[in-house]
Amino acid sequence: MGRWTGIGALAAVLWASPLIAQSAGMTREQAKALYGAGGFPVVTDAVGPTNRCGKPARPRITFVDMNVDGRKEALFIDTGDCYQQEKRWYAVATQGADGRWRRVLEGEDRSLHRVRQSTAGSFLTRRAAA
Repeated sequence: MGRWTGIGALAAVLWASPLIAQSAGMTREQAKALYGAGGFPVVTDAVGPTNRCGKPARPRITFVDMNVDGRKEALFIDTGDCYQQEKRWYAVATQGADGRWRRVLEGEDRSLHRVRQSTAGSFLTRRAAA
């Protein structure tokens, strides 16, 4: 039942309006690492996060425990002309035991249904077993 709950939570989060990340207690360097792991590197502090096209981005980040392991993953959603057709991009990053963030999923909005049906289930199953 836990696996299906996690998959349902992921689906709900992917289609819901994401909230802007609450970064209380996060240093500037930790925030840069988080954005980088989500695929939005911070090249300079003046520009902030950049998207796949190298343009300034304003991804929304929601922290949610997608696989019910007690640790929250970071869900990034960004919109703009950089992204083809659907104009929306998503990424999911997880934080390792060493504190480093790493991207585990990413794609355009049109692939969200495939993520929900396949990749997310595998990701959630692997993470729950770990």
